[in-house]
Amino acid sequence: MALWVIVLIVTVAAFVAVRAFLLPRLFLRGEYGKLALSDRGYAIVDEENGRSVIYEPDVKYRKQIKKYILSERGGKKLLVLRLDESVKHIDFDVALYNETGKVFKVLNIIELIENIGYTKAAELPSETAFVTIRLNAANGERESRGLFAGRIKGGMLVAYVVLSCLADILCVLFAKVCAAKLFGGLFGESFLLLGKSWGLTVAVCAAVIVLDVIFTAFVLWFKYGRKPKGADDAGL
Repeated sequence: MALWVIVLIVTVAAFVAVRAFLLPRLFLRGEYGKLALSDRGYAIVDEENGRSVIYEPDVKYRKQIKKYILSERGGKKLLVLRLDESVKHIDFDVALYNETGKVFKVLNIIELIENIGYTKAAELPSETAFVTIRLNAANGERESRGLFAGRIKGGMLVAYVVLSCLADILCVLFAKVCAAKLFGGLFGESFLLLGKSWGLTVAVCAAVIVLDVIFTAFVLWFKYGRKPKGADDAGL
């Protein structure tokens, strides 16, 4: 009996790992679309230990973000935002571009401002050539929905759904076998072979798959599709 308890625990753990982590990581990775470059660099400052470029963000954010500085000092890329002094809490995204002009990563930074008028210096990857800023919220007031990756290839989504359904079915079948071994006693084998039990198994599999699809659709909508009140989606 102890063996089947272990098998059941391993089955559930494997199912959670595959469904919650492995499959989404492999198949639900969105692609970054073309992000509008509305920021404007207007000054380059050569310093003893590096160089800084001063930018102005998109005009619609300049009430909260006056400017920002992208610096290279001591081999490190650093980003600091100059804020309006009224900003006490800020949530913004930073799209990182490499030398070819391709977005390779988007960082979300949420910060409670300690030094009035300035954010903390954020260290960026060494391959960062330039950035663009999207303000999500300031002092709790929502501005936009962010710069996350919002496009998933249809083939990847289909593969995700198919493999997810297969994982659901395998989990239900393994759980049925474990339940029969643990609680069926002398009738365990007959329970596994009984036609009515397989009808119930099919119904459970169908219910799990339907719930799985609904949950996946909700997660994708929540992450990629929802638009907060007052959101400005220009450029996305």
